[in-house]
Amino acid sequence: MGKSVSKKKKQQERPEEKLTFQQELLQLINEYRTKHGARPLKMDAGMCRQAYRYCRTMAMDETRHSKEWEEGKFGESVLMNRKDITARQVADMWYNESKDYIYGGDETQNTTENFTQMVWKSSQQFGAAKYLAESGKYYVTARYSPRGNCQEDGGFTDNVLPATG
Repeated sequence: MGKSVSKKKKQQERPEEKLTFQQELLQLINEYRTKHGARPLKMDAGMCRQAYRYCRTMAMDETRHSKEWEEGKFGESVLMNRKDITARQVADMWYNESKDYIYGGDETQNTTENFTQMVWKSSQQFGAAKYLAESGKYYVTARYSPRGNCQEDGGFTDNVLPATG
């Protein structure tokens, strides 16, 4: 068993695979953002490094959100999966929360926070990472700046727009 985890770990550390996942996730999120009248996010290498470090922290501590997220420094979406997960699956999972979102309100809806952060109009930068832990679980973190799901910049009414077309 230790041999297969080691082999998986080597695969996970190949920079071209990490970059592909990040780029694909950003592309998919930007497609969803366009539907909701939000400009495309731009990849930020520093935020990607932070996201990777936080994935490793989640794997060790089984925590949900980071301290920096709690302090409001950026927006964050996180997940853990017992098997490998593609960028498409991650983006679709977060976007599917939109079916429960009630437009026109200005309060956080806990079951739709990943969706609302994803399409938050005033967010501009993005970083993401996927990490395979020794336990065999996969961790994904996405970070957004400026953060969403807040009352700044016009709140939900101005930042989470209904899909067009």
